[in-house]
Amino acid sequence: MVFSQDDISIDVSHETNILSTSAHGQVDERSSDSIVEATFTPEGRWTSASRALLWPYGNAVPGDSIMGADTPTLFHGSDGGLHTIPASAVTSMPSIFLSASRTMIGPVTIRGVRKTGVEWSGAESLYATSPTGSTFADATFAEAELIIQKYTGAWAAIGGFDAIETVDGWTIDFDLQIDPIVTDDLGTVDFRYRSLAVSARCTPVDPLPAEILVAQQIQGTGAARGRSLAAGPGAVASDLIITGANGTTVITLKNAALKGVGFRFGASVLREGEIAFVAGRPFTTGVKGAIFTLA
Repeated sequence: MVFSQDDISIDVSHETNILSTSAHGQVDERSSDSIVEATFTPEGRWTSASRALLWPYGNAVPGDSIMGADTPTLFHGSDGGLHTIPASAVTSMPSIFLSASRTMIGPVTIRGVRKTGVEWSGAESLYATSPTGSTFADATFAEAELIIQKYTGAWAAIGGFDAIETVDGWTIDFDLQIDPIVTDDLGTVDFRYRSLAVSARCTPVDPLPAEILVAQQIQGTGAARGRSLAAGPGAVASDLIITGANGTTVITLKNAALKGVGFRFGASVLREGEIAFVAGRPFTTGVKGAIFTLA
């Protein structure tokens, strides 16, 4: 069970086609498709269950079914009300915030389609509501699982990046690309995985500007048009490992590369601006591995 930080928004869409004639204008509106989309911000507990639930596509294969077997998402109200999306999956993985001033998990989006093999005419084939049935309590809830702490990044193979301290923490973003699967009789019945890009952003206290420019490798020895970012500066691939002060909360971007940098001039800001890393897909004897890991 995941609690929400604030309101949960659930949109039950009803897409239609407009029928019209030149003589009459709009004459009718016909049902075309319908999906459910729920968006909320989890309370931020960092557990093995929350990691498996919210970030499931670290090593997915293009074409994999996002929905898979019908998996329900249940929304429990403190008034006893229960709403259910019977066939659902995470379709937008939340950003992760690594900071001593906020909880770790950003907004997540869950989508639902019609139950497998069930027609539009099937009862509760897309969404179900009940004024009773909610199980609002969670005996496993532990405040200690809301982890707020400082983090240090390590891009160990690169000079100046072995212990990256930040101004206001790290943000990890997940750009998940999926494609809808639509049939003529049912409309949208699934989404299929296409690709995933992972990035990490921070405003560093160190390294030095000169070290940042060398690490980005857009000029000087080793810089070349067509160079693989995953190969790393000087052809030395290195994971970006961000570790919490507790030593056990660890986020790893595989084969990380420094892609975006910035500098600032001002009396009240550090010279280094925000920098951004991108993860690179690792391969071992031709077999692809996970692009990120969470622990």
